[in-house]
Amino acid sequence: MSQQRIQQCPLGLTSAELSSWRAQGVGQADARRIEAHVRTCAACHAHLAAYDRVDTVLRTQRLPAPPAVGWQSLLPQLGKPHAGQTPARGRLVHHLAIAAAIFLVVAGFAGIFIRLSASGSGQATPAPLALPWLGGDVPRALADQYTLTNWNRLPVTASDGETFYGCEIASGGGTVPEVWVSHDRAVHWKMVHALPIVRSDIRLCYLVVDMVNPAIIEVVVAWPPVGNRPTGNEVASFVSYNGGTSWQALADTQAYTITRLATHQETTYALFGGSGGAEPHLMASANRMRTWHTIDSALTATGQRVLDFVVGPGGSALLAQVGKDGTPTRQFWASGDGGQSWTRLPAPTAEQYSVQAAQPGKPWAICAGQYDTSRVESAPNRVFCSTDGGQHWIERPGLNGALKVSVPVAGHPLGRAPAYLVALAGDGALIALDQGPTPPVLYRLAAGARVWQSLGPLPLPVAVVGYSTGPGSGMLWVSGAGHEPVEPQRMIFTARYP
Repeated sequence: MSQQRIQQCPLGLTSAELSSWRAQGVGQADARRIEAHVRTCAACHAHLAAYDRVDTVLRTQRLPAPPAVGWQSLLPQLGKPHAGQTPARGRLVHHLAIAAAIFLVVAGFAGIFIRLSASGSGQATPAPLALPWLGGDVPRALADQYTLTNWNRLPVTASDGETFYGCEIASGGGTVPEVWVSHDRAVHWKMVHALPIVRSDIRLCYLVVDMVNPAIIEVVVAWPPVGNRPTGNEVASFVSYNGGTSWQALADTQAYTITRLATHQETTYALFGGSGGAEPHLMASANRMRTWHTIDSALTATGQRVLDFVVGPGGSALLAQVGKDGTPTRQFWASGDGGQSWTRLPAPTAEQYSVQAAQPGKPWAICAGQYDTSRVESAPNRVFCSTDGGQHWIERPGLNGALKVSVPVAGHPLGRAPAYLVALAGDGALIALDQGPTPPVLYRLAAGARVWQSLGPLPLPVAVVGYSTGPGSGMLWVSGAGHEPVEPQRMIFTARYP
């Protein structure tokens, strides 16, 4: 095996070392060291991509059949004894020797190609894990109102995975909405300070939790007529910067349309949904959400709008998912100056993206997922990843589970179930959900690996699943979506990422 060092690899790895690591042929200490390095080394990713291309070529080769002429030429010899042998013994021994030789040749070829086909890169399938899901005891008032149409009444904080908030109103309308909080994975709950509003006709209450600071939450209450959507004069919005100890009313009439919040120091970024003639926009505020200014004009000028965004650790680096209404594909745009200017990344067009929580001084790590729903037999799901901020991409193995239905399903008729990309974890592993089985099954693909590892089925048959970056290696959470579980109050489950 080659001992040539990989050019531009800061660790100075050789091709042999990288190959041995990928085949799981190194010790645990070396495996951890190389795995941590590969996450951010573009040179090693390029080397692994070259292995993948060779691997793909080999796996697409047909198993060669033994040449017919070999058998034909040997048949006349089967009945001839060797000198010094009796005819019966000669025929038997010679027949067995020839048969054994041919069997070994054919079995050897078959073994090589079966191994390549089954494992792709020669890696064994990792043993499945069973995550220790912890069920949270949601207060009865919250559980009773928790349905698919108001799922954001129980949001989880993206930054720690420990803190959950809930909002509850009396059945048929309430005077003062109750806001609840849990700091121990939804096991214990307490009410926070009451909102500064008193009305007897409040019908809706929902929350948006800041993606960076779990102490910042927006609460929206509304009093529309029964069966109607709220308008700007039928809502009130409040924000707390201390986990609900005190509240500040938001004067902006569009604040109730905010769907995403992210605050770094004094700057808050928010995704406004648009309503009542107002257009959806990505906006920023430098005065605690009192006033806002638009930062996505360059993106909306392309005829698209921002669908989601993330903020880097410095507060000025932004990544935005951009797309058009009614189309499944997305684009990725980046800004290094707080949204003053934007650059489209050379990312593959995809239906979904996952971004690793950025580390200070390091580029973004991004994965893009593709699944084709336009044909009767869907194409395999594909995954592409970048470790250098979206400048260069390599294809990773897709998660392709069978769609276990006997009739076509809208959006993906007969082929493969879409593999929902849950997250790009802090250790560089890709987490995805096979939506074919019931309940869906969670998988992960370790950095540099070629085989997906099962993390077991979700604890709920219909659920929203997510990943939070902290504490430690991260937290997986599952929240029910419009179903009736065996224990109605157990609508939230969490598990520490292994």
